[in-house]
Amino acid sequence: MPEASGVINSYSELLTAVTDTLLRPDLSHEAARWVQQTELELVRDCDIRAGDQTKTGNFTASSSSLALPKGLIEIRSIQVTEAANRLRFMKLAAPDRIITRREQDTSGTPELFYIQGNTIEYAPTAHASNTIPYVMQYYGLPEPLSETNQQNLLLELGSDALMYGALVHGARRINDPERLAIYQQGFIPAKESLKRAYFRSRMAGPLEQRPDFSVNDRHSEY
Repeated sequence: MPEASGVINSYSELLTAVTDTLLRPDLSHEAARWVQQTELELVRDCDIRAGDQTKTGNFTASSSSLALPKGLIEIRSIQVTEAANRLRFMKLAAPDRIITRREQDTSGTPELFYIQGNTIEYAPTAHASNTIPYVMQYYGLPEPLSETNQQNLLLELGSDALMYGALVHGARRINDPERLAIYQQGFIPAKESLKRAYFRSRMAGPLEQRPDFSVNDRHSEY
């Protein structure tokens, strides 16, 4: 069975590789959807660096909630700038602690937060007379590949996973169990390899194993 060959450097080349390998040029208009579905799966499961994003803003006076960024998957940190440019990282807390803190603390500098639906609820409530900047580091959906966005970091590192994942969707579309099995055999290891690659890329250096206990020789105390 023919397979696409060569390096895939763009979204257009990826679509061509998928339709050429599937031998169904009549379904080329559907290949974009297969790529999109694969891209979503890889973003959700592989902790890709393209999903690392930053949002900055100010807590609105007297407010107690923020709207979640569109496409957010995980909040990594929320940094608050207090008076005299002191920095503080907000802490995740249970809803009952948020409610209690709002009632008891009128300092006006948000310290605790939790996620409720599509909002971030926090406490204490922002002070009406101060401007309190924040920097939110989060993991979310990056700009997807498209005709106007031909390249991204996911394509650069995981073009094989994108191609085989799209082919899996294509084989399901044409109801070809033989091809489906073959493409799944390509997609599963490609996805796992991509996940490991991103894990390594986030490490500052080799892992160090440290024991949880130590043995002291009492003779050394004399």
